[in-house]
Amino acid sequence: MLVSGFGPFAEVCVNASGIVAAGLDGACVAGVPVRGVVLATAFGEARATIGRLARADGCIGAVALGVWRGPTVRLERRAHGVVTSDRADVRGEVWLGRELGAGLATTVPVDEWAAEVGSWVSEDCGSYVCNAVYQALLAVGAEGVRAKPALFMHMPRDVGARGLEATAAMVRAVIARVVMASRS
Repeated sequence: MLVSGFGPFAEVCVNASGIVAAGLDGACVAGVPVRGVVLATAFGEARATIGRLARADGCIGAVALGVWRGPTVRLERRAHGVVTSDRADVRGEVWLGRELGAGLATTVPVDEWAAEVGSWVSEDCGSYVCNAVYQALLAVGAEGVRAKPALFMHMPRDVGARGLEATAAMVRAVIARVVMASRS
C-alpha cells in the first residue's frame, strides 16, 4: 500500500502530511505492508514519482495526503484535469492552465468511508500540487484490467502532536478500507 505526503512549501515549513506518511512507512495495516513517501511539493516531480510508485509491482492501492487551512480531515472525491492555480511550486514552476489529462473521480465509496472515519467529503481537491498528484494517481488506478483503489485525504495543516496521532489513526483506518477494496 502506497501512502504519500508532501514536504514543505511556501508558508508551510513543516508539512504534517509528510510527517504522517513517513511515520507509516514500514507499518503493516490490514496485513499489508505500507510504503510511506514524502513528495516534493513540485508539480512535475511529484506527478512522476507518484505515477512510478503506484505502477510498481505489488502496489495494490494508494492513499495520498495533503494539508489545507481548515480544521478537519476531508476525503476528496475528484481531481480536475487542468491546473487552475497561479502559485509557483517549490521548484519555482507555475503550471497555470496546464492540461493534466481527464478529470477523474475515485472509485472507492468515499461517502460511506467519510462517515465511518469521522471526516467529510470534498468535491474539489484544490488547484495546486495536491490536485495534480491526485489526478495522476487516479489515472494510474484506472489503468489495466483491475483498477487500483486510490484516495486523497486533506488534513489540517496546523496540528499539534495529538492532532498528528489522531490523523495517523484516521489514515490507518482508511488504508484498511483501501486494502479491502483492492481485494473485492
